Amino acid sequence: MSALLCLPDQLDTAVLEQLASARAENLVARRCSDLAEILGAAAAALASLAIIDADLPGLDVTAVTRLREMGVAVAVVAGKRPVNEVRALGEVEVLSANPQEIIAKLKSAPAPSQPVAPAAPQPQGNGKIVAVWGPAGSHGRSVIARDLAAIGGEVLLIDADTQAPSLSQLAGLAESSAIVALARQIEHGKSVTEVFEKALQQPGWGGNFLAGLNTGSRWRELPRPVLDRMWEPLRTCAPYCVVDLAGGWEKSSGQLDRYAAANSIVEAADVVLHVAMATPVGLRRLLEHLDTVVVSGAQQAILLNRYVPGALGPDLAAQLRTVFAGVSLPIYLIPEERKLARAELAGQAAPKSKYRKELQLVWQKVCAMVAPA
Repeated sequence: MSALLCLPDQLDTAVLEQLASARAENLVARRCSDLAEILGAAAAALASLAIIDADLPGLDVTAVTRLREMGVAVAVVAGKRPVNEVRALGEVEVLSANPQEIIAKLKSAPAPSQPVAPAAPQPQGNGKIVAVWGPAGSHGRSVIARDLAAIGGEVLLIDADTQAPSLSQLAGLAESSAIVALARQIEHGKSVTEVFEKALQQPGWGGNFLAGLNTGSRWRELPRPVLDRMWEPLRTCAPYCVVDLAGGWEKSSGQLDRYAAANSIVEAADVVLHVAMATPVGLRRLLEHLDTVVVSGAQQAILLNRYVPGALGPDLAAQLRTVFAGVSLPIYLIPEERKLARAELAGQAAPKSKYRKELQLVWQKVCAMVAPA
């Protein structure tokens, strides 16, 4: 099969001259000038291999992932870019700037393959990911994420809400969009250690905090291939990572996915907490959410938030049994408290209250869910 070439001028000329002398020009389907041309040729199924200059602008994790999804193998010719950054881009083979080595690779170009998504990195760190999720309109979800982190103590709290991020305000900290800085490092194959040192903030209740987007309109800066590589380094930062997600869910096969963060985190999570309002409308939204979403491999529980006695009928137990007849997940009632409004205004974690006691019970159950048997 022929391949796509995108090499520096002198190296490109040397490779083509040697191919011409061997009458093997047919090994090259197209000489590309930039990444957009490579992606366009790959989408048109012109080749099964792309040999790319390591210093080509735009060559990052997302680009490599897109090529692999289109069934195109990727070989990168070493340049000024550090080799460890090139290897961190994904499933790539690194070649030297030797025409003979490039020609040998062209002759061994793989046969066309079915487009497949690269496998997500397997968990390496010991930290457990707790995703705080739920249907759209589940008010108070971010507050619960914050307060669970405060109760847990040595916890990394992450704002991954791509719709209406608010944890920086709720924690009384500066909006730094640190998650974008981390994504950019991963996108270009660079080390994330320095970003951790600069980006992680310390809220008043202990632990660490990774600030999210300063506005939901920046969701495109968190592409799915990058997000899939983000959770493993974050696992090494704390025994538990509590992640606040945007409400709602949608499965998209395109490159632009507003719910990429939710899809990525839920697949990587050890525990998923579905938060909904403890009202008749909230229960309906929750049931629709549970019927739609796909959660595999994670422990799950339901949190009915801002519960007011009598709001779900006089016989609460019977009502819940009727509503959740086909659901086998544990259910926790989180009561409404006036103190929460004052704490929210001050950017503080939950005060001593019945609300906090119920969240402490939830946290104990979360720890038990992921504890070794």
